[in-house]
Amino acid sequence: RPASSAAMCVFRVSNINNLKSYYESDVLLNLAPYMDKMPNLKATFTDLEWGRVSFDGGIYAIPRKGEGNYNCWYIRQDWLDKLQMDAPETFDDLLKVAIAMNNADFDGNGKNDTYALSGTYDSKYNRSAFDGFYTAYGVTAPAGILIRDGKAVMSCTLPEFRMALETIRTFVEAGVVDPEILSNTNSTMIEKMATGKVGIAYGGWANYSKPAFVKQLSAVDENASWGPMSKNIKTEYGESGASQSASCYDAVFAINADLAQEPEKLDAVLKLFDYLATEEGMRLMSFGIEGVHYEMNGDTVVKLPAMGELTYAYGIQFIGRDDMTYCMTKFANCADIIQYCATEVPMVYHYGSMIEQPEGVNVADIKSYVLEKTAQFIYGSRPMSEYDSFLSSLYSTYNLHAYLDDATAQLTQIGYIK
Repeated sequence: RPASSAAMCVFRVSNINNLKSYYESDVLLNLAPYMDKMPNLKATFTDLEWGRVSFDGGIYAIPRKGEGNYNCWYIRQDWLDKLQMDAPETFDDLLKVAIAMNNADFDGNGKNDTYALSGTYDSKYNRSAFDGFYTAYGVTAPAGILIRDGKAVMSCTLPEFRMALETIRTFVEAGVVDPEILSNTNSTMIEKMATGKVGIAYGGWANYSKPAFVKQLSAVDENASWGPMSKNIKTEYGESGASQSASCYDAVFAINADLAQEPEKLDAVLKLFDYLATEEGMRLMSFGIEGVHYEMNGDTVVKLPAMGELTYAYGIQFIGRDDMTYCMTKFANCADIIQYCATEVPMVYHYGSMIEQPEGVNVADIKSYVLEKTAQFIYGSRPMSEYDSFLSSLYSTYNLHAYLDDATAQLTQIGYIK
């Protein structure tokens, strides 16, 4: 059990497989008989959202409101201006810009140590260095589960993914891709971006556009101007954008089954969750106390200085928040980029986090294998001529067929596949 007693009334469950494990261990309270006591909460989420926390007709967790997209391609606009080049619209354009950035020696050290394109490799926040390539071909990171023609498929098995890899290879062969992407962290990215080692980076506004990060990024060159690409790269298969779980948020909160033995305490917990789903409760968890941390101007939340004293509210936002309102209010200085990422960056959705691991399949092993081999294809230690052999091993050794068949059945049951 997640606690030795009923003292832990409510607890966070990070993914669907952990939730299923708790359900099978009789740890979770079935919320179905209590939904009429939480009308505001019940109305907050769709049948699909309730469906992904349901087992055998019971409801065993509380979903969380999804977050918007935070991610896009960032570019050194001041470098683009110095090169007198337009914002790229195709991968051919992007390659020309990248080569020009590589050759310009903007950091002035006389060394060939600038790689135009960089980022991190495997990110749980969907911020892979190559997401801009993948999404332009209508796919996601290699181990992502997508829906095609009424069936679950893995991104790396699709012909469009192979096209994305071929395009990435073109950039690698041109020498414009950071060879350290596999080991990069957000901290090393900030350093590389600040010191003129990188001109184009895929990432989130929360990592690159908050004032503290803007200060870091301009510490070496006060004229450094990092911002989102003004245009999305287009192919016949899609536009460079971002990827996100179709649930928009995968962790959920559950109530300890032992609480059924303490009706008064259970009633208080149910009332709390229902209150959080009201407008007043949502504002309290997001912005603090009206008149102290914020004030209302009509329907608009106006930030007061004391709001800056509130930290780690994320941990108590049990059912999430109205993400756009929250971010635009708390981080008003990032309003333009927040709105851009949320409304103008195309999305490709994946579904893997909502799938229970079937018996006889190790999903973690599949993901590790796929990420490792994809990196080899990207950097050329394994030729693309062996891609079919890679896929064959994925099916024969890792039982991918069983995983995808089970994923199709589960996504059909939840309602994502009609």
